[in-house]
Amino acid sequence: MATRITAPFSFWSENPIQIKFDAPLDNTKSKFDSIVVVSSDISKISPPETSFLKCFLELLKNQKQNDSAFEDVETFLSPNISEYQSIKKLVYSPTGPLNRHYDDVRRFMEAADKGIKRVLKAGAKRPILAVLYQNPNNEISLKYQHYDIASALGAADAVYVQHSLNCKDE
Repeated sequence: MATRITAPFSFWSENPIQIKFDAPLDNTKSKFDSIVVVSSDISKISPPETSFLKCFLELLKNQKQNDSAFEDVETFLSPNISEYQSIKKLVYSPTGPLNRHYDDVRRFMEAADKGIKRVLKAGAKRPILAVLYQNPNNEISLKYQHYDIASALGAADAVYVQHSLNCKDE
């Protein structure tokens, strides 16, 4: 499975952070308060037992069973997981289908953009962007080889504010 989890760039931390998919999360130093999951189909993702995302993905899979619009719109949940008490917001942002001839990495970029905007509206300050992509053939096709970079750029676009809009009139 081609999977990377990233907290992109330095607008959430002093240095870019890459979190291992199969490892627990030590949140004492980073103090992440939310997770945005971007995926084409959450039911196809199977994290290892040691992954900190396992409990969050189980919540999302349960929600998918009860929500017919789950793969069509952003979904917001308030997880209550004892190991990760500081993470109070969970957003799933679907890419939609990726098997059509006109689909490309923009699907990931748009999903990351929408997911980050949604979690910021909910009041998040330090989200983790988890981009989960699994190709049916367990290979990254040329079409989606830069899905992680496109997702990070979509997230960056969501938080970008023009300098002229950010400055007060003098």
